[in-house]
Amino acid sequence: MMATILLGAALSAAEEKSDKDDSSEPAVWCRDTATVRQYGIYRPNGDNDTYTIGLGDAGISVSLMKYNFGELITPSRGYLMSVSDGVTKQIFPPFNRIPKPDQALDVLNKYRPVTSIDIKPGGDGGTQINVTTD
Repeated sequence: MMATILLGAALSAAEEKSDKDDSSEPAVWCRDTATVRQYGIYRPNGDNDTYTIGLGDAGISVSLMKYNFGELITPSRGYLMSVSDGVTKQIFPPFNRIPKPDQALDVLNKYRPVTSIDIKPGGDGGTQINVTTD
């Protein structure tokens, strides 16, 4: 339970920091050759450890990224999968290696998110982290 809360909080903090830090060059997202008709796969700067799947044109995306929290939580390293609709980000259990896009999408049909992060509208900068009790 604590690891789940820490993952959600760390992801939220990292996103808030990246939103405020305009000094770095923005990533160049390229369409992956594994893209299929049902969804597009995009990778930043040709990175093999991160990708985003765009589902349709409603703004829903599935993202996978590598994480390393050292001794802070267990498992300390792995790949984190999140689903976002632009307002809420849902975090799923971590993977020990990066899954193929079809495997990641299969998770959506088989598992529930362990954490969700709701971004409060209105620009007050607050977030609400919800942890699944199952």
